[in-house]
Amino acid sequence: MYGEGAEETKSAYVKKLDELRKFGDPIMRRKIEDENRYTSLLALQSTIQQNSLTATAEDPKYDHISKEEKQKVIQECQRVEKEVNDLIAKQEKLPKHADPTVTIADINKKRTDLEKFCSAILSKPKPKPEPKPEEKKTEDSQKAQTAGGDEAMPDAQKQNATEDGKAKPKSTDPPTTEMDLD
Repeated sequence: MYGEGAEETKSAYVKKLDELRKFGDPIMRRKIEDENRYTSLLALQSTIQQNSLTATAEDPKYDHISKEEKQKVIQECQRVEKEVNDLIAKQEKLPKHADPTVTIADINKKRTDLEKFCSAILSKPKPKPEPKPEEKKTEDSQKAQTAGGDEAMPDAQKQNATEDGKAKPKSTDPPTTEMDLD
């Protein structure tokens, strides 16, 4: 191909490019993994730290979450941290030209799984307070609300009341005024 390259077909060039990619692509992948692994680890460690602190905090915002559930969050954070630290220790022992034991995708998946697990527990809404039982009304207030209790009615309602105790329907027509025409 190199001697008579001008006379070669496109398929020969594509074939040669594929052969070169077999060697070059794994090298590029390892380079990208090595350069970006640290950033992904920092994000995972930040997530672990944030969720651990939230679970151990004495914030009244999280008082409704039981200690057992908070302990589950702490244990999950510790498990993920130990697992990742073990994988990173193995990775550091490998030379840079070896395939990584832990990839950025693995770290990001662990972070999202941890976030889902922790947020399911830590974002539980506070239970609504139980409605207080209504206080028993005294007999006086009950008498005032019966039909014979005109003294409990405001003056405006008394004026609108008919003889049988029911309120008159309010008129929706605007008030009319008579005008003198000269």
